[in-house]
Amino acid sequence: MSVTNPKMVIPERVLVIDDSDIARAAIVGILTDGNFVVFEQPSAIGATRAIREHAIRAVVVDISMPGLSGDKLLGVLRKNQRLDGLVIVIVSARSSSELATMNELRDADAVMPKADLATDLVRTLTRLLRGSRFRPSEIFATGGDR
Repeated sequence: MSVTNPKMVIPERVLVIDDSDIARAAIVGILTDGNFVVFEQPSAIGATRAIREHAIRAVVVDISMPGLSGDKLLGVLRKNQRLDGLVIVIVSARSSSELATMNELRDADAVMPKADLATDLVRTLTRLLRGSRFRPSEIFATGGDR
């Protein structure tokens, strides 16, 4: 007979998207140290597929990337009804005051300067995920889009 430990917590799955290898590695390190299961990619292209395949509950995406930028990806993900409740954190090398004036980021769950990630990212994601109703294992249980 096996006994389940009620204090045992299944790590949350996070997708990190940043075209900079150095920045992406730093974010992955912060999240891994914070006990998240982290998937990464250098481009926003294929993000929806990665979210589905890896049962991702949160995305951390850089705003400034070639091709599909983070703010454009935010719009794409928010329009997808199957991803309603997905936690999206936009990160940028820009200052907090500059980010606060960017209207296209209003649908993000959080917007953070990269300078603050080491101190605030794990705490912010933990808080946002605690309040999120998004459960990809329930939505994508059939393995394909309906």
